[in-house]
Order: sequence, then structure tokens, then C-alpha cells
Amino acid sequence: MQKHADWFDDNEPAQSRFEENEEWLEELEDRIIKLEELAHPKCGIESFDGYYPLLNRIEQLEKEIETLKQSKENIK
Repeated sequence: MQKHADWFDDNEPAQSRFEENEEWLEELEDRIIKLEELAHPKCGIESFDGYYPLLNRIEQLEKEIETLKQSKENIK
């Protein structure tokens, strides 16, 4: 590991590039923070228009499946 550290210390272009990348990442982090402040808050699936109709349809299907299972058991 020291071998790599020595190479890095002796390689000024690599150090410079590393510092550029580090500054760029810090800038990106700042931008992300600003974007998060502007973005709308997370909302649950319940707030979507089709959620409750879909939920009702699923519940109906579950009831129909249960009815079919019971009638199948009664035939046996």
C-alpha cells in the first residue's frame, strides 16, 4: 500500500486530477442539496388517483378467488 502512496506523492498530474475530482464531487453534492430543497416532498401511493379503485378491484378479486376455492372444495 505504501508503494501506491509513494507513486501518488511522486505523480503530480494524478494528485491534480484527484483534487479536481474531489472539487467536482463537492459541487455536485451542493447541487443535490439545492435540488432536494426545491423538489416536492415524497408522497405515498395513496395520493395517486387510481389507488383506491385499484385497491377495491384487488379486494374484489381476492373475494372471488376465495369463493372459487370454497366451491372447489365443496365439489370434492
